[in-house]
Amino acid sequence: MLKPTHSPTMFHHHNQSLAPLFGLLCWNVHKETLGSAFEPYLHHLLQSCPSDLILLQEAKTSLHRPLKLPGFSYAMAANIQTRRYIYGVLTAANASFETAENLLTQSREVHLSTHKSVLISTHRLADGTTLLLINIHAINFVPSRWFLKELHTLKTLLQEHSGAMIVAGDFNCWSKTRNTLLEQFCSELGLIKADFYDAHHIKRVFRQPLDHIFYRGLKLVESRALDSGKLSDHNPIYARFSIE
Repeated sequence: MLKPTHSPTMFHHHNQSLAPLFGLLCWNVHKETLGSAFEPYLHHLLQSCPSDLILLQEAKTSLHRPLKLPGFSYAMAANIQTRRYIYGVLTAANASFETAENLLTQSREVHLSTHKSVLISTHRLADGTTLLLINIHAINFVPSRWFLKELHTLKTLLQEHSGAMIVAGDFNCWSKTRNTLLEQFCSELGLIKADFYDAHHIKRVFRQPLDHIFYRGLKLVESRALDSGKLSDHNPIYARFSIE
């Protein structure tokens, strides 16, 4: 396994703003993006959960051809790169990417010796303001103080943005200590946690949910967890937002 290049991989062909009412799908796909079942299932999922933003964790793409996401531009921030594939977080949008920045964790996961990645992107909202969107797969298998250090680094980058913000992904918060640190991070940034209908579908470890959507400066219209069967070891979470 090789340390990835720093810059995000981008396939961008949109120039419009997000719709005034937009949907967001967030899902740890367990490296299944190149599997034969993924594309038809995602197409089916988007019929019932119309999404303008798709945030994937543990995405896998080929270095030699782009991922098939019809109707979407996307950016990917890798945490692992081999001679054939890259793995990491992927954000897709049916609107423009104003910016896209990869944040690689300073720490490596114990035993695995891999970093985790965060993708920070900005998108135009219908009212002319900017949405700051953070797609995160938080570092796991490290002491809590290392987890806190990574949250502090991320907070330092985000705190200068005064407008709408969404932070979503797999936070690997399987302990009360990690949850407390995450709650402090959200409180300092003024973020609200979305509560989900059918929350029992969300993956839990030691009874703690791992996947979350946090937001501010937007109105939450709907939020629910979905059952994807056995396609991944996580299930998708979905939310719709409107401009306040």
